[in-house]
Amino acid sequence: MGRREIRWALVSVLFIGAGGSVCHASESENLRYVRQDEKAGASQAIVVGDTALAFTDQLFPTDLEGRIVGKDDLAKQFNAVVEKLAQVLAPAKSDLDQLIRMNIYVSNREGVGAVDKALASTFAGQRGPVVTIAVTNLEIRGALVAIDAVAASNITEPGITRHPHVSVLPRGGKVFISGQSGEGKTAREATGETMKILLTTLDWLKLKPSDAIQVKSWVHPQIDQKQLRNEILKVFPEHQKPTIVFVDWDRAENDVEIEMVASSESTPQQERVLFLTPPGMRATGTFSQVVKVQRGTLIYFSALMGDPSKNVDEQVRGIFDTLAGLAKETGTDFRHLVKATFYFQHPDLFGPVSKIRRELYDPFRPAGSSAMEVPVLPIKGSALIMDMIAVPTD
Repeated sequence: MGRREIRWALVSVLFIGAGGSVCHASESENLRYVRQDEKAGASQAIVVGDTALAFTDQLFPTDLEGRIVGKDDLAKQFNAVVEKLAQVLAPAKSDLDQLIRMNIYVSNREGVGAVDKALASTFAGQRGPVVTIAVTNLEIRGALVAIDAVAASNITEPGITRHPHVSVLPRGGKVFISGQSGEGKTAREATGETMKILLTTLDWLKLKPSDAIQVKSWVHPQIDQKQLRNEILKVFPEHQKPTIVFVDWDRAENDVEIEMVASSESTPQQERVLFLTPPGMRATGTFSQVVKVQRGTLIYFSALMGDPSKNVDEQVRGIFDTLAGLAKETGTDFRHLVKATFYFQHPDLFGPVSKIRRELYDPFRPAGSSAMEVPVLPIKGSALIMDMIAVPTD
């Protein structure tokens, strides 16, 4: 078949238990790569030791004056963003060799193949990150691709470290707050109300706005993201602002959903993971509103995508079957999943996904979740994409 199709980068070759060797990366004591494909420049999972993590902003292919680099050329734009990513990671005591997850956003489905080539070219022969690709409207006019990333950091000092376009989550406690949604007549009002909900959740967790590391917002494709960015950032203290990512959400223009990652104190004497429901929120049994990881290792999985040759139910089942195999290979299980992100092509997918989660999850320990209906998925015929974070069982 020649070069691997983008399905590898998306790990959607994992449809029905694809092969692939396990690579224990002896070069890094903090990162172990599972089913690494050096030709594609991606791994299917990475086991991350208890180390500091650098979370970046959504980065665009622009120069210092804000002009697009590589107009109408996705490969040049991808290289420009990767170069900027390396520059952003440097003050966080990280680099491209320590990448864990790359979220790659393309402005149209036709660009996915070019991303595949660029990804393989950039990371061929190296230890590649886990990858999720999404098709979305991009904030910067003329941008064909954008990237945000999570990377291991060599910073050992306690407390959050921030530099331009990157926040470093120190080793120890971590909080994953599932997508929340407030009401408003406009997207800006809904964003403000959603941020109030998130700040209330932080307060309930005995955390402060300054503990936030990253905010990810799903909004209607036609909404002015710059305006919403300002609405989000104004609730945080100066010089203590989180990184921000925007992704399309195929809903009404005044609908907004926002999730958050935050730092918390490590509590070694308690259970490693707590699955929490703040006051006023509902425990569903299929996802947790808040998951608090007290300490230790995380496991990042590349995006799993539904097999286009299967029907919807078979796609959902295939994704979770593949996840089960990877979970076993990385030393985890469904009771130790922490955070899922779902991209749906159609709202009818909510039913099958909820059904299989009720079947496979412990209702008292379901993973946190953000589930979004999006206008377009990277591969035609695929009904959904899921990526996941977990912790080991031991």
